[in-house]
Amino acid sequence: MEQSKRHHSRFIRLLSHGAGFLSGLMLTVSLIIFSLLILLTSTGLFHRALTNSVQWEAMKIPQEDLRAFAEETMKYFRGSKPCWQPVIRTGSGLLPVAESFTLHMETVKTGIQSALVLACILSSAALLLLAASFLLLPCGFSSKGYLAGLLCPFLLAGAVVIAAMIDFQDLWFWLHQRFIPDGIFSAGEPIMRMFPLSLFFSYITPLLLLLAAAVVLLSLPLL
Repeated sequence: MEQSKRHHSRFIRLLSHGAGFLSGLMLTVSLIIFSLLILLTSTGLFHRALTNSVQWEAMKIPQEDLRAFAEETMKYFRGSKPCWQPVIRTGSGLLPVAESFTLHMETVKTGIQSALVLACILSSAALLLLAASFLLLPCGFSSKGYLAGLLCPFLLAGAVVIAAMIDFQDLWFWLHQRFIPDGIFSAGEPIMRMFPLSLFFSYITPLLLLLAAAVVLLSLPLL
């Protein structure tokens, strides 16, 4: 009988650690996804990145076209615009957009929508698991398991950020080659002048700020 109680107690502790780990893992992954989605759909951030990275003065692009391009792209990504048909005037006429690039933007939009659904599912499941740990398990919430669940995604995210700081170009090419192969275009493609590598690199600082806020938020159950 005593041995049976010890086995039962050990099982409950393992269950608590496992629930804590999974809830921490799912919450962290969902918040990282939400952080990325905030950045990828922010009109102000994209417009600022365009202004700082694109050679719009040399291309003689009017500021109103730059702003309209940012607004249309972000509205398309957010799903409030059904198609992506930017009109960008330059000193040599309208900037052509290849059909293959339009299809790539559709891939990006689909990825954003899928990521949002995934983040909502993960965060909901994590919160339910946390509530169940607090309310149903005799030994309660496992802070050690939860902390381990937090650390794994953040360590991976940190490794990606370090790789980006070392060689952003190689990382960017690898990510596209591995996950979005239809997004690899020649540097000579006209529309690529609106998406220089420096534009994407400028998102690293805002991402780090959002991840820092996520760390603070995720630490609340440990207090």
